[in-house]
Parts: sequence; C-alpha cells; structure tokens
Amino acid sequence: MLIASTMANRGISMEPLPLLVMGGTLAGAVVFAFMVDIVKVPVFHRLKIA
Repeated sequence: MLIASTMANRGISMEPLPLLVMGGTLAGAVVFAFMVDIVKVPVFHRLKIA
C-alpha cells in the first residue's frame, strides 16, 4: 500500500494525486471496513455461523 500511495502521490505512470484525495480514499476504506464489521456480527449470530 505504501508503494502504490507513493507512486500515486509522485505521479509515476499517472497524474499525481493530491494528498487530500488519497487521505479521503483511505478514510472511506476504514469507515467501510468498520461498518461491515458492525453489520457482520449480528448477521453471523443470527445465521449461527460463528
């Protein structure tokens, strides 16, 4: 992830992305991961998976 972020920020093989765009994408991914975990626990409990 660090290598891809550095390449995107420096503009290697693409137009450089601003840090705000990269940070927003990372923040969105973290929020999405937590939301999926919050939903997963009750669903798994109801389906008696775990």
